[in-house]
Amino acid sequence: MQVHLDLACVKLTETEEQLRTTREKCMRLEQRMSALENRTRSSYVYTWKIGGFEEILRQAKTGGQVWIESDPFYTGECGYKFKMRLYPNGYGKGENTHLSLFLAIIVGEYDAILQWPFPKKVTLTLIDQQANLGDRQTVSHTLTKTWESRPLKGKEVICGYQMFVAHVELQKRAYIVDDTIFFQVKFE
Repeated sequence: MQVHLDLACVKLTETEEQLRTTREKCMRLEQRMSALENRTRSSYVYTWKIGGFEEILRQAKTGGQVWIESDPFYTGECGYKFKMRLYPNGYGKGENTHLSLFLAIIVGEYDAILQWPFPKKVTLTLIDQQANLGDRQTVSHTLTKTWESRPLKGKEVICGYQMFVAHVELQKRAYIVDDTIFFQVKFE
């Protein structure tokens, strides 16, 4: 009987060790899953720096290049692919009076595995470059239209604002500093 009792104690000790090891593995997996969920839910910000802005605006006003685009970018690892488009002398209702700013969703490598319609809130911002952060007055607009379906090659879907900010407003704050202007797009 003592032999059987000793064997049962050894087996119980082994089982308790396996249970402890399994619990530790589960906790590590839960932490990894939580980190992945936070990464996919977290916001992403893309900043577009445009140097030589005064010349770009002058050319647009004199009928030269009417719009410029940012480099394409992703909203994160395995994310959606976008590019920003700026009409320095305006587009549509904003022509000759405003900067027009748009965001285009373009065909990306991961479109097949992403959620459609596009699920994130998008905010476009012109950065005020005041030296004192507390004095900054950025210009931000949240897109109300979202992308309903996957983009098709050669058919960009563009959303944005024809009257993003008036030309006269550009001179009232430090939106252009050292001939450079900054725009941001935030996805949350």
